[in-house]
Amino acid sequence: ADDREACAGSVGMLDDDEKNELEQKRLDKALTAKHDTEAEERARLEREEREKYQKAQQQKLDYRLQEQERKNKQKEEEEAARERALEEKRAAEKKLAAAELLNKFI
Repeated sequence: ADDREACAGSVGMLDDDEKNELEQKRLDKALTAKHDTEAEERARLEREEREKYQKAQQQKLDYRLQEQERKNKQKEEEEAARERALEEKRAAEKKLAAAELLNKFI
């Protein structure tokens, strides 16, 4: 059709119906290209939104994991401090018992 238009257009041999048909085909092609571009843009935007959402979800998970690790570490440190205090108390009790025993013999 484009070749026919090029040949006939140069000589002015196309009638109005043929011109309208060719113009309609050009408009249809342009509209299809526009729709394709819009669809590609929508797909790109949707993909970017999905990626942002996934990144935000991953950040939430990472934060929760870090918080849980921090809490676990804090609990471990508190438990270790309790154990040390208990050991110190036992050692002090042993020293006291030894001192009391020694005092009985003096």
